[in-house]
Amino acid sequence: MLTLVPDRLHKENVSGGSPCGIILPDSSVEGLFVGETTTPFVSFRNWVFLHGGFPGITRSESEWHVKQDLARDLLPL
Repeated sequence: MLTLVPDRLHKENVSGGSPCGIILPDSSVEGLFVGETTTPFVSFRNWVFLHGGFPGITRSESEWHVKQDLARDLLPL
């Protein structure tokens, strides 16, 4: 696996699990992203864009509005 980012717990300064990345080698065109789940890379990026770049849990209504504002003009890949 090619490591791309730490898992969400490490990002919150808590000891966490395995980092997120892309499975290599891969015979598909786009590759699989491995994180809390395994999904095609482009599908994962579109999910992130749908949430304004912050796909994690929204803890308040104001956070939700910020994420919606950030996602407003993002186009899917």
